[in-house]
Amino acid sequence: MKRVAVLGVAAVAIALVLYLVLHTTDRDPPPPVKSADPQVRDHETPAPALPQGRITPEGSATSYTIDGIEVRDHRGSNAGPPMDLPPNIHPPSSHKIPSTLTHVVAQQLQGVLAECARALPPGARGPKPRLEGEVIVAIKSGKLTVTRSMMQLRDTIGDVEATRSCVEQKSVGLTADASDQPDLDNYSIHVSFAVLPGS
Repeated sequence: MKRVAVLGVAAVAIALVLYLVLHTTDRDPPPPVKSADPQVRDHETPAPALPQGRITPEGSATSYTIDGIEVRDHRGSNAGPPMDLPPNIHPPSSHKIPSTLTHVVAQQLQGVLAECARALPPGARGPKPRLEGEVIVAIKSGKLTVTRSMMQLRDTIGDVEATRSCVEQKSVGLTADASDQPDLDNYSIHVSFAVLPGS
């Protein structure tokens, strides 16, 4: 009895498979629907479009120069003030100094900031005061030297020019060991530090 039931189930399964194979291969796929109007779409996917809100009309970019680098600012009128520090440009094929070396430079700059920030007038720190800037370094004969410095104090209150100038002047001439690095000229490093109380 069990054998008859198993043979019956197998016969039904074979018949079902044959039915599906024969009926699906006999039919040709339906022809594509062609529309006389090329704007009519035959599915629900939205038409491709350019992103909104980020496109500026031709000629609407603001051009200005920062430290000899021309900047074309396409952000529009709601972007805030123009950049006041040059962009940190390193061509893809150029030599990059290791992060351990930039860390050494950053630590020295933090020491300069701590020294110069002691002269900040009382109440000059805003809620989140920062020092942002760029130093230009050169490596000659295994010695890295800061050759230029451009700094800006952010979120400060009142006149902080003396502190900004102090950081710029005292950071020029800082040195670090770079004996494992090839000679380089004008390599830029961007920095950003919190101006902490008591620094």
